[in-house]
Amino acid sequence: MICRILLIIIIFFPGFIGCAQDATGFPESKPSFFKLVGKTNWKLSLKDFAVSLEKEGKVFELRVQGRHYLRYSAHLKGVADSNQFGPLQHRHAAELSRLLEYALFFAEQEKNDEFAIDVNWQMYPQSIQKWATVWQDSDLRKKWDGMNQHARYQKLMNMIADFMKEDMQTLAQGLGFEATGASMEKMNFQKAKQLKYYDEVLEPAGIPRDLKIPIPLMLSVLLKPSRDASAAQDPKPKSTCPVIVDYIFATAKSNAASVYCSFRRSLDEYEITGDLNKPDGTYAGILPISQKEYRSIATQLLRASLRVTRGDERKTFSLRINLKLYPEVYQEVVERFTLSRQVTQKTGMPRPELQHLQFYEYEPLSASGFQAAINPFLEQNGYRFRYLQISVDSKRKAASYPEYEKEFKPLGIKPEDKLVIPDIVYIVVEKK
Repeated sequence: MICRILLIIIIFFPGFIGCAQDATGFPESKPSFFKLVGKTNWKLSLKDFAVSLEKEGKVFELRVQGRHYLRYSAHLKGVADSNQFGPLQHRHAAELSRLLEYALFFAEQEKNDEFAIDVNWQMYPQSIQKWATVWQDSDLRKKWDGMNQHARYQKLMNMIADFMKEDMQTLAQGLGFEATGASMEKMNFQKAKQLKYYDEVLEPAGIPRDLKIPIPLMLSVLLKPSRDASAAQDPKPKSTCPVIVDYIFATAKSNAASVYCSFRRSLDEYEITGDLNKPDGTYAGILPISQKEYRSIATQLLRASLRVTRGDERKTFSLRINLKLYPEVYQEVVERFTLSRQVTQKTGMPRPELQHLQFYEYEPLSASGFQAAINPFLEQNGYRFRYLQISVDSKRKAASYPEYEKEFKPLGIKPEDKLVIPDIVYIVVEKK
């Protein structure tokens, strides 16, 4: 009887045995974006992506750019802009390590790579207080006015690099790295009293109100893999918080053609675009979702994006498009929204991610050929077209557009008419 039950489990739930899952819902091997895309003759690149996790009302985010540039940020759950705090602290090492581990798997990177980690220094009052004390007592500050400008700035950058190397070492070791220095740009000398935490942090440490503290506006700490095995141990306790993917920008190249895939959770949108590098060095837009020669790679990129962002678990999703690349339906929308009261008086539909814009539901006429062009792509992915979701711009008169005579006048639009132009456009699709 037990054997029969186990056989049923193996047949109907093959992932139940031999495929343990972590808190993200992925197998422990954490499939990379590239594995999700699958085999292709196109050259793939993950240019930019962001992941995040939430713990005890705090949201921690990691953005990876160009494979080697890390940018951590954090905020209290709610309004991100007004609730930010500095995450690069040892007490958050478990969360930072969790994000980094996930990101490395996602991008198929090794921890033996070197990285630069962005530091918004002013978000770390205790570090600024220690630096202000070092700067106040330094010979460099006392000799500053009498030194050559190039020489004194070089010494200052070396001094900051040495300070950051020491100050960030404990955190770097918690992530399995060693801080080796820092790079910086745009030095700003700021009076201590101008820092919002002066009264609470700097004044008790004896920092004068008028002390000008050099703080780079752009600062990153350089990391290399730790040579000390004991220092590279995972932080305890290890975080098991679910990680989600918030942003993706990936490219696929083949000869002169490039296809771009992006996802923005903040806007709840996916996008597949592309261009062709012409012999004269200029670029022409291509339509990966409607041109047959690009449909296969576009399908692979979209499926991977839906899988890793869990968009494939939803009934509908929004695919952003540049409607100008579909001239027939673009002109149709301009004509009908400009001249037809029935269309322009439709009640706008809200889009929570873009509350300042008014969107309209629109179904193109069959004569435009729009649905016929995109349906093979949608059906190949198991979806069907529902409608276009369009926001419009109607601030200018038709005559003010350079293309009026050629494109809009033949539609019967008068020079004094307020032209209604499609702005942000989504294809809203649903599972078949």
